[in-house]
Amino acid sequence: MAVLEVAAPVPVIVDAPVPTPGLLVRIDMQEPSSAVVAGPSPSQLSIYEDGLVLHGAPGDASYPGPAWTPAAADQLAPSDLAQLRQILDASDLGVGPGDYGAPDSVAPHLTVVTLVDAGGAVVHEALALGWPVTEPAVTAEQVAARQRLIRLIGQVRSVADRAAPGGGHALWTPDRLRVTAVPVGQIDPASYDATPRAWPVAGVDLAATPACLTVTGDLVDEVIGALGGALDLHEQDGIPYQVQARALLPDEPAC
Repeated sequence: MAVLEVAAPVPVIVDAPVPTPGLLVRIDMQEPSSAVVAGPSPSQLSIYEDGLVLHGAPGDASYPGPAWTPAAADQLAPSDLAQLRQILDASDLGVGPGDYGAPDSVAPHLTVVTLVDAGGAVVHEALALGWPVTEPAVTAEQVAARQRLIRLIGQVRSVADRAAPGGGHALWTPDRLRVTAVPVGQIDPASYDATPRAWPVAGVDLAATPACLTVTGDLVDEVIGALGGALDLHEQDGIPYQVQARALLPDEPAC
């Protein structure tokens, strides 16, 4: 039977066990200046303790983004997983967050690297990573720290690429979705050129998703089928909504 978990108006970390397998490393690129209604897309790259590799599908980068954001999956060979662990263990970045400065750059992206070991998670955040930066906006020590982070990202991606040497990835089938629904009065109606369609998933109450809604069970396939790829308006109980969904990654808490 499908289960719905409704978020409070302010998202909180739920008191529940983290699904296994556990996360080893995540490399995510975010755009803090953009208003993304459904929250971040699945991370660009996440690697887990059992060798599962998840890639975020790029989708449509324009605002307001696609209605449904899938992820792709690969599996690391045991030898490649062992090498990845060696790379992470040898890196001094697991000690604590680095100081990467605040460069004066128009590049919008924020690179977030999360490393997890028995001691917990360490999160590194670097703005405009890989873009030209100069002193005095960024010190020589911060430039060196940025180069170390870039080197680690390259090593991790190099190992991850071995799971799909031809570049082809299988679509990952999630067992949980993060769904948001925003009444059309709170968004720009000019973003749409079609009239709202009736929301076909009776088990998902769009009015009950002020922050987000975790959808599980049979409702996962129903929601994905209802959304498709295009970001259309859906109407429920006479109210039009912008509805978006993305897969919840194995280590992510429910809404």
